[in-house]
Amino acid sequence: MATTSTTRQGGFQDILPTGNPLRLIFSLEPIKAFIFLILSFILGLVLFVTFVTLFATGLSLTLSVILAIVGIPILALLFVLVPLVGHLERARISIFTGIDIASPYRPLPDGKIGDKAIAFASDGALWRDMLYAAMLFPVGLFQFVVAVVGASVPLSMMATPLIVYFGDPSYVSGPPFYTVDSVYDTIPLAIFGLFLGIVAIYVFVILMRVHAVFGRWLIGPSDRDELAARVETLSETRSRMVDVSLEDRRNIERDIHDSTQPKLVNLAMSLGMAKEKIDTDPAQARDLVESAHRESREVLSEIRNLVRGLHPSILTDRGLEAAIRSLAGYCSVPVHIDADLPERPPEAVETTAYYIVAEALTNVAKHSQATEARVMVRMQNGTLALDIEDDGKGGATPSPASGLSGLQDRAAALDGRLTISSPEGGPTRISARLPCGSS
Repeated sequence: MATTSTTRQGGFQDILPTGNPLRLIFSLEPIKAFIFLILSFILGLVLFVTFVTLFATGLSLTLSVILAIVGIPILALLFVLVPLVGHLERARISIFTGIDIASPYRPLPDGKIGDKAIAFASDGALWRDMLYAAMLFPVGLFQFVVAVVGASVPLSMMATPLIVYFGDPSYVSGPPFYTVDSVYDTIPLAIFGLFLGIVAIYVFVILMRVHAVFGRWLIGPSDRDELAARVETLSETRSRMVDVSLEDRRNIERDIHDSTQPKLVNLAMSLGMAKEKIDTDPAQARDLVESAHRESREVLSEIRNLVRGLHPSILTDRGLEAAIRSLAGYCSVPVHIDADLPERPPEAVETTAYYIVAEALTNVAKHSQATEARVMVRMQNGTLALDIEDDGKGGATPSPASGLSGLQDRAAALDGRLTISSPEGGPTRISARLPCGSS
């Protein structure tokens, strides 16, 4: 799932809100936090009833020798549902908080069903998901109470002026030492309710973030598993990048051998013939020199294009935005550029982003049948966000040896990611997120 939101790491530094408090109060996060807390109770209650029912039914039937054939599959169903619950919760935490939690489950071994069942049952991730599911109901009940009380009390206090103005002051009860006889008497209550509402917003957000960090710790992969997975990913990416580099070198060698080199040979022959005829036949010598001049311009143009494909000088001299606009100028499809780069990314990130845009616009011109394209590039919290869209026919898929697959490898080599959305009929959207701190 591609998203343009900032992904949090899921550490304790993400719990307490920082920055401008007004930005938090008037953002969507308090509403999302309130919904998250309510959903925790609803999901916890559903899971509690479902799991208790399945466990009690399956265990009672299994203990009966005659009905064990029915009870064992019910208990097995309980264990099958646990990973689905964990996947659902990891997705819910990611959607509401931006903390991405990878699946902690180890791949099942090849072989017999019994071996797979033993490996599945011995995976610690299964039992951590089960513990999380068992804890979700009491935790969700606590969060539900906090959410309901935290929302209803401040709102009711802030609504007291309207209640007294349109109704009867006797409906409003303040503290034991405070009497409400008119609308003016409700103003302190409304102000105090506003203060409680602000406090409740922070409580909602903190509770949601604590839940997310706890979920990241309990139902996410351990630091060792993440490190091992990253090492494996980087090893695979490095191997693919070596293949990409070798293929690029072969393409350069082929272009020089098949196109540039013969023209240089022909240029040398033309100049040699002109040298021989400059005294005996000046007119023909002049024609040969003019022909050699045209060929030299063609060779220079090909070399310039070849160098531009390796690392364009405009990228070094003027930066990524200028290089992207240069690519857009060469594209046969109109391209709209939307760039916001307050500072230049690191060189490796710039080069990778350039290759991504170059390959994407080449595909737009050759295969998409699009009438227009759009390139958006932003710097978001230390990450270069790059999006290329077109209104073409779609259907672009990154096959193993394709240019799009090579772009995914380039992004992965920088610890980034590149996603492709291209349904049949279009549109096509290529999104890349390249961390600038890792380059």
